[in-house]
Amino acid sequence: MSSSDQTDSDFQDLYDQAPCGYLSLGPDGRIVRVNTTLCSWLGQTQNELTGKRLRDLLNVAGSIFYETHFAPLLRM
Repeated sequence: MSSSDQTDSDFQDLYDQAPCGYLSLGPDGRIVRVNTTLCSWLGQTQNELTGKRLRDLLNVAGSIFYETHFAPLLRM
């Protein structure tokens, strides 16, 4: 295993086993990656969450905040 492969493996493990929930979004706001911690908190699998829009996981107030404050920053 090369040093680069080991670094990638370490990053994958750190992302998946982090004590906080992580997710990665695509440009369209859909979830492309989610760690096991967040899956556990939400009671859903990675397959169930991948492809969903983040705002679909939020309540009305959270969805409005996301669309008006956070999403524009992600689009920049």
